[in-house]
Amino acid sequence: MIEINLQKYLWTASGELSLSLDVSIKEGEIIALYGPSGAGKTTTLRLISGLDTPNHGTIKVNNTKW
Repeated sequence: MIEINLQKYLWTASGELSLSLDVSIKEGEIIALYGPSGAGKTTTLRLISGLDTPNHGTIKVNNTKW
């Protein structure tokens, strides 16, 4: 199981935006990430991959913290 609980504060032209992600993915489960432009899809993938750092949160795989 993968447990993702992340929060990232983003600054946009219209002010501060909070991106929050709280998801549990079971073994064998297939998920999709979709939404309108600017919704945070790329930022979410960057946070999960480690290319960006969240302000708060954790990622756990089989109860092992990444």
